Amino acid sequence: MKKIGLALMFAGCIGIANAVAVDNNRTITSTGHGEVEIPQKIALISLTINEVAKKPQEAQEQARQKFEQILSAIKQVQTQAIYSSMVSVTPNWSYADNQSKITGYTANYSIQVKTGIMNSGAVIDKAVANGASIVGNPQLSATDKDRLEAQLQAIKLATADARTKTEASLSALGLKPKTTKQITIQNENQPRPPLMMPRMAAMKASADSGSIPATEVIAGMDTVSADVTIVSEY
Repeated sequence: MKKIGLALMFAGCIGIANAVAVDNNRTITSTGHGEVEIPQKIALISLTINEVAKKPQEAQEQARQKFEQILSAIKQVQTQAIYSSMVSVTPNWSYADNQSKITGYTANYSIQVKTGIMNSGAVIDKAVANGASIVGNPQLSATDKDRLEAQLQAIKLATADARTKTEASLSALGLKPKTTKQITIQNENQPRPPLMMPRMAAMKASADSGSIPATEVIAGMDTVSADVTIVSEY
């Protein structure tokens, strides 16, 4: 009987020890969200030149001359970078009576211009005035410096949000968090699309004045967000 009693007592002690161990490692997981808006300051503009001629050399030369003309005009505006994105010469085909033949060639020159948003309208106007065939919708963004600072601020806000949720949940149960066991950070940037006043609309709006105003590119805001998940012991 004594041996059985000791065995039961020992088993009971193990059960209590296990319960205490589990109780001391209770955790709660909360996820917080933070967002910071920053102004867009940079514009990336795509310009394309298309020239058609009977011979490929002629098409290429015409495109090259127009490219140099546009490039010279754009350099009058303050820019951060100008680089080529595509150069090509392709045949133009016609199809009749089940036959195909080359009718000419099209040369394409495309460049990317990076500039401040305040100068982007002038870049577009000079490109159009000097023969650009296509002006792509400007891609607007914040500066790298502003984005980095906003990311850090968003992480702070998300962490505080997660901490507040943890404390609120435990407080409802009469408990308090002890230590933070784990932190997971996720960043997510959400640039908003740019708003640009079309050149034709601007021309119509100022028809009475007899002058063509500069194209206006209206900057928006970039939203930099972060999600932070914390695991806390209580």
